[in-house]
Amino acid sequence: MNLEIFKNENFEVRVAVDKNNEPLFCLSDVCKVLEIQNVTDVKNAIKREFDDGLDLTYPIFDSLGREQN
Repeated sequence: MNLEIFKNENFEVRVAVDKNNEPLFCLSDVCKVLEIQNVTDVKNAIKREFDDGLDLTYPIFDSLGREQN
């Protein structure tokens, strides 16, 4: 999975691209842009809404080759 940074003068959001070339946005970055304080509440709301075994943690590798979630 490749990690890219979407940014402008006001914010930046980390975006990983999966094997199907679909973007996976970093939830904490999106919440920060939207000025939402409690990321865990948002994560739980997403899980409740979609209740399909959705895994919101995907491993990526940083520039040193270390796995990050």
